[in-house]
Amino acid sequence: MRRDGVNPGPSHDEIRPIGYVDRGDEGGSRLRVFESYRACLVGLDGFGHAQVLWWFSECGDERSRATTTVDPPFDAPTLGVFASRTPTRPNPIALSTVAIRGVDVDRGVLEIGAIDAADGSPLIDIKPYLPHYGRVRAPIVPAWAADWPDWMPDEGVELDAPPALRMRRCTARDAASLTRLAHASKASWGYPDELLALWDADLTLDPAFVERHDVWSAVAGDEVAGFYAVTGDGSTREIEHLWVDPGWMGRGVGRRMLDHLLARARAAGVEELRVVSDPNAAGFYQRMGARQVGEQASVPAGRRLPVLVIALREGAAP
Repeated sequence: MRRDGVNPGPSHDEIRPIGYVDRGDEGGSRLRVFESYRACLVGLDGFGHAQVLWWFSECGDERSRATTTVDPPFDAPTLGVFASRTPTRPNPIALSTVAIRGVDVDRGVLEIGAIDAADGSPLIDIKPYLPHYGRVRAPIVPAWAADWPDWMPDEGVELDAPPALRMRRCTARDAASLTRLAHASKASWGYPDELLALWDADLTLDPAFVERHDVWSAVAGDEVAGFYAVTGDGSTREIEHLWVDPGWMGRGVGRRMLDHLLARARAAGVEELRVVSDPNAAGFYQRMGARQVGEQASVPAGRRLPVLVIALREGAAP
């Protein structure tokens, strides 16, 4: 990018994800680095901490990126986004300092302590923490932050505790609330009302559809955090819907639902799952093992949607 703000071309300022955050189910978090970048981890095992740049993928829509001021969730005045660590900012890039617990160059795995990133968040860069470059002798902060701790916890800064979710089979009476959730989730990507109106039929579930197909919701207490729907009855089936309520995004709900979906599909002998994805969700499916096999025309004219496949049969291509 030139100083006058003119972009000289995509080859000079393209951001290429190097991996993703894996919060895992067996305890502890790890950073998984793509194969072409694994050699970049050589020598990192000599450090105790690293600074990780990652992408707030849930805040990549145009509405979030147009945010200029925020009201913090603590006792502080309205702040410009450059005076805060809010994820809603022109470029939703986050910086976390993490404790290094182990480095496996061959597998591309960096075992870490706590990190305040959602599961599946794309990684942009990893740098070793060097006090000479990162530690300030006498930092100055505003009055509202004067009583905050002087040091980061030894284990790092953790994301809010993951929600306790249970999966519930949906019934016909859930159709209206599921439709509202699908519309809200789609709108969270910043699509204008005129486009949402074009897609209204695709986002609407009628009671007969819910009764006829495999439709499940992720529930926390009495609140529905998301839902999915699978259609078909053969060895290849379609993920027709998978939506997360905007208030629950970034908290592992999508992964929890897809894990449940995959387990049920495998138990039913399904060999392949197909999904025509919104472009904003394609990265999520690919991190979960899907591969893109084509595109499908959508509306308005000229819009193309990625077609992805998740292979479930043993020995099938990933």
